[in-house]
Amino acid sequence: MTGRQFAAVAMTALVGSGRPVLGQGTRHDSTTSGRTTGFVVARYVEDGTRSIYGAQRLDRVMVLGGLLRNSRTDITTAVLGVGTIARSLGSVRLSTYVAGAGSSEGASLRMYLLPSATLGVLTANGIVTLYQPLGSSDAVAQAAVNPLTVALRVAPRAKAGVATIADWAEGRDPRTSAGPYAAVRVPGGVVSVEWMTWRHRARREVRWGFSASY
Repeated sequence: MTGRQFAAVAMTALVGSGRPVLGQGTRHDSTTSGRTTGFVVARYVEDGTRSIYGAQRLDRVMVLGGLLRNSRTDITTAVLGVGTIARSLGSVRLSTYVAGAGSSEGASLRMYLLPSATLGVLTANGIVTLYQPLGSSDAVAQAAVNPLTVALRVAPRAKAGVATIADWAEGRDPRTSAGPYAAVRVPGGVVSVEWMTWRHRARREVRWGFSASY
């Protein structure tokens, strides 16, 4: 994907984006609320990847900031971007954030697509990331679905289902993994876990998450 192609996709998505959502919660967690003014999402992966994102509503946009750290590669990445706030289409929502990022690997342009849908007690949530390196960086263009979850509400504060992850990088075969997923509402937010037991060119690992909003 070239820089111009990425920019075109980003502009198209911003025009049709929906409510701000970043993270996987249970029913009534306010990361999916139209009145949300800000949120925080933290994730930990067994491969050493740690990330935290935060967003704050400013008038008609959401300002997004993030910090990602991979202890295995010793690379830290800072992310800063904006997203739009738009109406949902029934039970289906789509939020979009466009951001710039910087690390020791160089600068990059990123876009986050955050679709979600609800059908009774069944929910589906996804985080789609597009990554385009800028300048003379040795990094390559990438795309990922990380994760896509489909879950059934099994209690007022809990849901369970499956999660899947897939990523593509220029010059590399796609990698995928899948496994059980669960999320529980706790005081202050939602804790989630994804156990990637099935994999193709990917690691078997456990992924933890926490989301909170206000």
